[in-house]
Formats: sequence, structure tokens, C-alpha cells
Amino acid sequence: MKILFRRKYQTLGLILIVGIIFYLLQALTMSQLGHASRKMEANKFISNILNSGDMSDDENNPVIISRNRIIDGDIKFHIDDKEAQLANSYRNEDVKMKRYAGHKKKEEATKNVYLENNYIKEANQKNKMRSKNNQRNDVQKVRSIGKPGSKSDTDGNEMPKYIRGVHPNDLSKYKLDESNMFHCFKDIKVRLRGDQINDDFCDCADSSDEPGTSACPDGRFYCRRQIPGSPAQFVPSSRVNDGICDCCDGSDEWKGNLPPNFIRIKAGEPRAVVDHAPCSDRCGDILALHRQKDAFVAQGKKLQEAYLKQAEVELGERDKLRYGPAGVFYPLSKKCLTLHADHYTYKVCPFQKVTQASGSGKEMVLGKTSELQFGTGLASQGHTLVMSDGESHLCPFGRARASKIQMLCGLQDELKHVQESELCVYSFTMMTPAAC
Repeated sequence: MKILFRRKYQTLGLILIVGIIFYLLQALTMSQLGHASRKMEANKFISNILNSGDMSDDENNPVIISRNRIIDGDIKFHIDDKEAQLANSYRNEDVKMKRYAGHKKKEEATKNVYLENNYIKEANQKNKMRSKNNQRNDVQKVRSIGKPGSKSDTDGNEMPKYIRGVHPNDLSKYKLDESNMFHCFKDIKVRLRGDQINDDFCDCADSSDEPGTSACPDGRFYCRRQIPGSPAQFVPSSRVNDGICDCCDGSDEWKGNLPPNFIRIKAGEPRAVVDHAPCSDRCGDILALHRQKDAFVAQGKKLQEAYLKQAEVELGERDKLRYGPAGVFYPLSKKCLTLHADHYTYKVCPFQKVTQASGSGKEMVLGKTSELQFGTGLASQGHTLVMSDGESHLCPFGRARASKIQMLCGLQDELKHVQESELCVYSFTMMTPAAC
């Protein structure tokens, strides 16, 4: 029985709680409906006032013409003339800006039309001038045909006087045909207009249409100015307009492109052997150095006559072959030259023996068997005397020491330099009139 009473009271308690919750929900719903109705009444009230334009003088209901807002059902009137004035000014500014934008568009359109008309006029004038010049050139070409000393060929097409990057002997390859067209050297089917030569675009597979630019990979640029007596100076097309002056006159840098900052020579610093853009014409300086060298060699040749005379007197024809052309190096076999370097004393007796002595006086042979290499004439330079079969102590694989003596033109016999170019191989530089 107790259990039944307990369950009965629990059921009644739950019913009571549900009833309370239902009552609270109903009350909340009624309050929301009332709030919405108040908002509707307020909106009707404001609309009536605005439509009627009436103003109330009642202290409890001050209504003043201004910007009004309704917040959460409550009417809030803002007596703020300044704010209203600002709103009107903003509205006026918007109108002014729109008008200004319209006028500006009209001005830009008028300006564009004016510029376009001027451009068309200038283009027409240029076309007229070009047509007149072409007519004048055609008349001159016709008149020049057959005249002695004329630069024209038999068809009346003028031969080019100069094309950037082209050797003078190759200018004839760039003359235009009867249709004023140029064709590639190897593929004559590819025909181009004259203005497509050196236009910085590679049209020919053999690079023949771009001798003066870097557009083609396998082209070469002929320097405008050359050094008399020197081989023709060409520059690979990849070096054209790279900022480095390869031609002595700087003609390969005709665009004036500057190299990166890290290799530029700053103001006040001495110019290096390799110069960069903007290039200057240094051909005159190089030519002067060549002339000095020629004068130096000429003076050495006069001294060389004594060497040749001694070989002629003391050697037979068969023995002369061992000492170079006409036995010119024979007098050196009668001398020994010394050089002090790196705490050692080197002694070179050409065609006899080469030794190295340390501070303790111990001497080591660096070569004793002679062989003259390179050089085929009296005027040639770079003769090298190889002295082999030296001592092999401390040399790898028991290899014997050897010495290479390079003989260069000089006004007296002297050793200038020595280095161990590789282990147990010694390179000497000797100056002598015999090599001039």
C-alpha cells in the first residue's frame, strides 16, 4: 500500500510541474504579442504625423520635424539640426560628385578623340613623306644604273654600305633581290624583308639574318673597327649587348646595356683589361701597344744577328738542327743562367743541365737530356726547350724530374720565372734575343 501512495504523489507532482511550465510559456507568448502590437501602433502614429504634417505643442508629446527612429517599439525623437544639415550636405555632395564624374568622362572622351585624330594626321603625314622618299630613291636607283663607280648592281638594287656585325667581304650577300627581299644563306626558300635584318628576331636557321644582335645562337659579330695587321676580330653573338666590351671600339655594345652592379667599375677606379658598357674606343691604345711590341721585336732582331753569326761560324749544317732554326739558340748552350726563388737557387745551362740547390748546398738535377719543341721559324715565338732525365728521388712512381724552358723575345738572356707546375716538373721562363 505504501508503494501505491508513493507512486500517486509522484504522479501528482509531475502534473503540477507541467502545469506551471505551460502557464509560464503562455504568459511569455502574451507579452510578445503585446510588444508587437505596441510597435504597430507606434508605426501608425508616426506615419499619421508625417502624412498630416501637424506638430503638437503638448509638453508630453514633443514632435519636431527631424530624423526620427523607432527602437524596440519606443519612439525616440532626435532634436538635431546639425545632423540634418550634414545629411543634406552629404546628399548634395553625392549629386555634385556624380555630375563631376559625368563631366570628367565627357572630357576624357573628348581628349581621346582629339589624340586619335592627331595620331591619324601624323600617320598620314609620315606615310606621305615615306612615299615621296621611296619615289625619290627609285628615281635615283634608275639613274645610277650603268654609271661607272656606282654602288648599284645590274638590277638597280643598291649594295649596302654597312650592316652591323657583317664583314665587308660578306656585304654582297645581303643585297636585296628584284622584289626587295633577302633570303637566308643556306635556305633560300626563307625570304625576308630588308627591315627584318638585325631586327633582334632570329628568322634564319643559319643565323644569317641577325649578324648584329644576340637573337640567333650560332651567329658571330664582326667588330666595326679592326687592328691593322691582326686577324679579323669576331665576337660570338651571345656576347653582343651583354654589357662587356669585347670589340676594342665597343661596337658590340651598341645598345649600351650595363652589366650587373657587382662587376661594374666604380668612378675613380682604374679601368681593367676587360671593360664594360658604356664602352669607349680603345683601338688606338691597343694599336700603340702593338707598335711598341713591333719596335721591341725589331730591336731584338738586331741583337739576334750575333747569335746567328756565331752558329754559322761554329756549327755545321747537321749540328744546326739541334739548336733551332739556323742554330740560333746555339750561343745559349755556352751559358748558365741562375735564378733565386723559394729559398732555392736554380741554375739553367740550356742544352746541358738544369739543377736546383738548397740553402745547405745540396744540389739536385732537374734535367740533362735536351729536346727543342715548337717553333718553326726565326720570327716564331714560344720555342720550348725540354730538359728531361733528372733525378727521381721522392718523385711518384720513380718518375724522373724534368724541366720545360719557354724562350720568349727579350733584349738580353735572363731567367724571369720558375714554378713547379706539377710534381717533379719545373717550368721556366727565359728571355733572349734568340727568340725574337
